[in-house]
Amino acid sequence: MKNESLKHEIDVLIAALGDDISAAKPAAEKAVLAKIRLFLDSNRDERTGSSREIWEYYLPYAAKRCLQLTRVEEGWEEDLDYFVSEDSQFWLDNAGSLLEKGEISGVKIALEKLLEATRIMKRDRIAQVDILLQALDIAVEITDKKHAVLLYEDAEKVYRKHLLAGAEYTGSGWVGKIKKMGQRLAHYRDRLQRYFAYAETVTVSIEADMEGDLERVIDYLQQSLIGKIKVTRRVKETDGQAIPGAGRFRARLKITLG
Repeated sequence: MKNESLKHEIDVLIAALGDDISAAKPAAEKAVLAKIRLFLDSNRDERTGSSREIWEYYLPYAAKRCLQLTRVEEGWEEDLDYFVSEDSQFWLDNAGSLLEKGEISGVKIALEKLLEATRIMKRDRIAQVDILLQALDIAVEITDKKHAVLLYEDAEKVYRKHLLAGAEYTGSGWVGKIKKMGQRLAHYRDRLQRYFAYAETVTVSIEADMEGDLERVIDYLQQSLIGKIKVTRRVKETDGQAIPGAGRFRARLKITLG
């Protein structure tokens, strides 16, 4: 009865808030997020069981709402961190639970939701990569090439951009953990190559002063690296706002490595 009453209160607040965030409603917004947190905590023990549908609905709603609010005003970052972290971990736990039951289609849906959740994680990059790698292990186990590749590429991108190149994780306390993550990524890259014939790609922009010069370079690369060069943006003249000294013409290529 208590759960039903709280659920009703949340549903009323969600309906009143609607999808429009152009007009601030801080009291209602704070109230609905606080009530969702309380509601989820009271059903935490059954989050992958009898309460799974509750978590599947209210947790992504709260994460999405917080993300929208952070884009229009300050002060919602901690709420976003909490709900996005919970959302990501929930879908990982859910995928594991469904795998134990042999519900493979459900596992794939959970992995898709996990990708959506982790892509809006903004602060705890260590946790973000760790969750992606755990989910990747599940995707490989069920031979799900699509999600395995997406999970690997997301993890690898965050690892290189924020853990290796970022200033936040330069302390000695992070060195060992980051090194292990790098080793896990290398391990999974090898598995993807072996199981799915996966090949990494990089996207680069090339520039030249003359359009013809750029076209010749592209032709040369395509002939030299047959099947490994894809032009994702054809030769285009810059709009006059290019960096001083850069070429007047630019193209973007996707190159398959290996």
